Amino acid sequence: MPEKSIISYTAMLSVYANNGQIANAHKLFDEMPQRIVATWNTMITTYVKNMNRVDGVEEAFNLFLHMPVQNAVSYTTMMMDFVNASRFDEAEKLYEGTPLELRDPFCSNILSNGCLKIGKLENL
Repeated sequence: MPEKSIISYTAMLSVYANNGQIANAHKLFDEMPQRIVATWNTMITTYVKNMNRVDGVEEAFNLFLHMPVQNAVSYTTMMMDFVNASRFDEAEKLYEGTPLELRDPFCSNILSNGCLKIGKLENL
């Protein structure tokens, strides 16, 4: 590869993530000269996918909070991470703080599934 681009960096990050190489993914992420939203989202997914639920969600949320810009995918992914880790209150709080223009049907569905998962039917 003659010159690395943001696309090639993000592709390599995905390869590390899909192979459970968190340390290499994190090192590459830190070395990247610039990052796009997709890069941050890939790293968030990497932590949750490859670590235990508590540590993975904590690392993912820390990255989420440091993102210069979040998009609908960022919010949806983070809400799903909270719901899957049985941290419904945090998912709900994040949903309430999500800008209206970024709330898509996936966010609402994730929250509804979380309600069903923990038996909070009155919230539906």
